[in-house]
This record gives sequence, structure tokens and C-alpha cells, in this order.
Amino acid sequence: MFAKLKATVPRAAQAAFFAGVIVVVWLSLEPRSTPDRNVWEQMDHLPHVLAYGALALSAAMGFQRGRPVLAVCLGLIVLGTVLEFAQLYVPGRNAGFGDVIANVIGIAFGLAAAKVGERIAGIVA
Repeated sequence: MFAKLKATVPRAAQAAFFAGVIVVVWLSLEPRSTPDRNVWEQMDHLPHVLAYGALALSAAMGFQRGRPVLAVCLGLIVLGTVLEFAQLYVPGRNAGFGDVIANVIGIAFGLAAAKVGERIAGIVA
């Protein structure tokens, strides 16, 4: 049962990773007419943790373990940092070092979740 699942997980995870990167870039650079003034403003870092955690988890499930996954995760840190700086030039957006830290925390959570999944089900590549 797990053999078939184990064979399809990497491809699906890779597709999810690349689609997720596109969504994160789009959402990070989408102009806003006015900055959000709602409940999300109070929890600004939560979406960063969730998004980058999901990206790291899908990378860990879709790419070979070890250096390739670490290289992808380092690339995610660079991507998140570049996107934060780019937000300085996007109307209605603001950049923050706290968002970069939230991205790194999300990546750590995603890698930890992959490790747990690997031990429980043995389905991580």
C-alpha cells in the first residue's frame, strides 16, 4: 500500500512546491490600495510561518534528502528576504525583518514536520 504512495508523493510534492512558490511570490508582490487593517494585522507573521512551512515540507517530500533539500530551503530564505525588500517598492506593502524571521521559523517547522512524517509513515523521499 505504501509503495505506490511512496512513488507518487515526490512528484506531487514537487508540483505543490513549485505552485506554492508562484503563489507566495504573487501574494508577496501584489499591490494593495491600503494596508490591511484587520485581524490579520495582529497576526501578520502567521501567514509567513504557514506558507514557508508548507514550502519546506513539500521540498522535503519532493526532493532528495540531505544537501538538495537544504539547498532548496536556503533558497527559500533568500527568496523570502528578496521579496521583503521588493515590498519596499510595492504600493500598499511594507517590509519587515520580523517577516523574514517568521519565514525561517516556518521553514524549520516544515522540515521538522517532514522528519516526523518520515518516521511515522516512511513516505518522505
